[in-house]
Formats: sequence, structure tokens, C-alpha cells
Amino acid sequence: MRLIPPREILRRIWPSDGKIANPELAPPAYAARHQDATFIVFGNGPSLAENLDAIHALGEKFNAVTMGANNIGEILAPDYHAFTNRKRFAAYSSGIDPVRTRVLLSPYFTDGFIRKHYTGPYEQIMYRADNDAPFDIQNGIIQASCRTVAVLMIAVAVVMGARRIFVAGTDGYKGHLDSGRHVHFYDGDFGQKDNDGAQAKQERFLLELERYNARFMDEISAYMRERGLDPFTIVTPTVHTRHYRPIGEYL
Repeated sequence: MRLIPPREILRRIWPSDGKIANPELAPPAYAARHQDATFIVFGNGPSLAENLDAIHALGEKFNAVTMGANNIGEILAPDYHAFTNRKRFAAYSSGIDPVRTRVLLSPYFTDGFIRKHYTGPYEQIMYRADNDAPFDIQNGIIQASCRTVAVLMIAVAVVMGARRIFVAGTDGYKGHLDSGRHVHFYDGDFGQKDNDGAQAKQERFLLELERYNARFMDEISAYMRERGLDPFTIVTPTVHTRHYRPIGEYL
């Protein structure tokens, strides 16, 4: 029998980096919470800020449930505010609207880490942090990471019972990088580097994210079609053109 060193026992009980390696996942309480509702999922791309009036009008027309993530609180107070990245949670949790918004957090966050930055109620997003697994939902548990939180929120909307899903602000990265624009609606974020080498590395990382996003969007769309659901629609300008229709068509 191998004895586990005390330091290793403490690390497993209370990870110092705020991350749980293998959380217990269970069918979420939010499954079918908004059966047959219309959802709008917000990304953090520049097109979100550029189309705010139309997005507000869309939400009012369809009485939509709204979902956003990370720094969304700077310009919108969604019904659900989600975080799956620890650095962004630490930086942007102060933007959570404590009155209007329900909070969705990664099950990979430790409770101690959460309470260091946020003391309100929250629910865990039931998903597996596997970037390479094929998309699926089993008993309300999303079987892949969907790679970025905005794409993951599309899947959460499906679990919640969405009939129609609009998506805004998932611009993609390549066009903004080519034109020298920032890739978010706000200035500054983690990984935005000044020196050429670090900047090139960051651009490669963002383009990899874009490829993952494209793959998961296609898989989620196929999943919805196979189950008789209308696939989600991106309604602001995006590189993911196969999922795009202009927002004006719905107003």
C-alpha cells in the first residue's frame, strides 16, 4: 500500500490554484427550466457593442432569456452570467448584477476560490472540460468543453429547453486580427501582449480557438437538427458565416 504524503492530501482537498481536477457531475437543476423559450447568448466580440440597440429590440420582441459571460457586465446585465476561466472570473466577477442576474460557474472552480471573489448564490455548469471530445448531452451534462464559454452557453441553453437560440457577439478572431482591431468589445484582456514574439503566439492561440469554436458550433447545430430543433443563429457579423443571418431579418 502506497502512503500519500500529507502535502499531497492537502493539495487534493484544497487545491492551491483554485481548480478541481475531477469534479463530480450530476444532472443540473436548470435542465428544462425555460422550456420552449427564446434565448440570446452574448459573446464578447466588438459586434455586440456595435449592435446593442438591435439586440435589445430582439430581446424585447421575443421576451428572450439572455446569457453572457466574462466582462459582459460592462454593457449588459443578462439573466445568466457565466464564468469558466479563473482569471476572468477573478477580474470580472465584480461586474455581476446581484439583483437581475443568476450566476453560472465552472464545476472546476474550488469553493474557496469562488468565495474569494464572489459571495452570492451560484449554480454549477455541468460540463466535461474536454476540448477534444465530440459534442453530446447526456442527462443534462454537456460531454465536452465547447472550448469557449460563449459556445458552451449555447449548449446550456439547449439543456434549459430553448426553442430558439440567437447568438450575438461571436465575431471570431481572424478578421479583427487582420485589421488590427481588438477582438473584444472592451480594451485589454489576458494574453494581449506588446512584444512581437508574444503577440504572434497569442494570435496563433486565438486562431486555434476560432477553429475549435467552428467545430463545436457545427456539432451543436447538428445535434439540434437531429433532435428536431431549429439550430441556433448568429445575428451579428461573424466569421462563422454558415450560422449567420442578419439581425434585421428578425426585427
